Amino acid sequence: MKKAPESASKRFGSAGTLFIIGLILAAGSFLLASGTTSAGGNSLLASIFFPFFSSSTVTISRDASSPWGTLANDSHQTLAVFSVRATGVTHGATVSGVRAKINVSGTTYTHLSVGAFSASYRYCTTAGTIYGYGYPGGLCGIIWLPAFLARESDGVYTVSLDGSFPVYPNQQSGQLTILGTPHYTQAPSARGSVRATIESANATGDQCHTIHYGYKDRYGYSECAPATVSVGTWWASGNTLPVSIPYGYAYPRQ
Repeated sequence: MKKAPESASKRFGSAGTLFIIGLILAAGSFLLASGTTSAGGNSLLASIFFPFFSSSTVTISRDASSPWGTLANDSHQTLAVFSVRATGVTHGATVSGVRAKINVSGTTYTHLSVGAFSASYRYCTTAGTIYGYGYPGGLCGIIWLPAFLARESDGVYTVSLDGSFPVYPNQQSGQLTILGTPHYTQAPSARGSVRATIESANATGDQCHTIHYGYKDRYGYSECAPATVSVGTWWASGNTLPVSIPYGYAYPRQ
């Protein structure tokens, strides 16, 4: 009596299983060779699946508190505020290499300059959350980032921010603020406007397999592997802010 042939689904299931095992072994070999796999029972699978099958992103977008209205001439003030959030990172991300573009528009851009740039990053972590190796949430901080004029063309300034700042998972808030001083260099025929945009940034992060330990087995990360973190700046443009024309140019204050 002949044995019935195997069904296509059974044959595919066996092949699919072998393919998945082969993929895991190949990825595991790569990670072992690159030194990213930690010791421990689940370290191999943790190191494989976190970097290769999760999307890690830092998003920079215009914050609701970004200013509207008119900027004062010769006054150091906020040009734009951006919201910074991270998704797909378990241990947090670090942002660096931020470049901002400042556009001066209107018929008077050749008569309006912007300078004395500075930047700050304010963040608050979420209360009741334990970050990293026992770092408690509910705390806030501010980091000042030196700003340098990297490139200037007609009506466009490119500003580089020095230093880095952290972005925690599920943090309560994270705000990057760009400040500058607009100045009319000569009598304009009309008011000019300023708009600040985040052009690009870099980010690094970690994906970790959580192991609870310590007091009441509440916190702890282990078996971490570096994660590639992309930075999205698709909505990172501040509002268009006209600059008031001061006295001395035969114009009333506006």
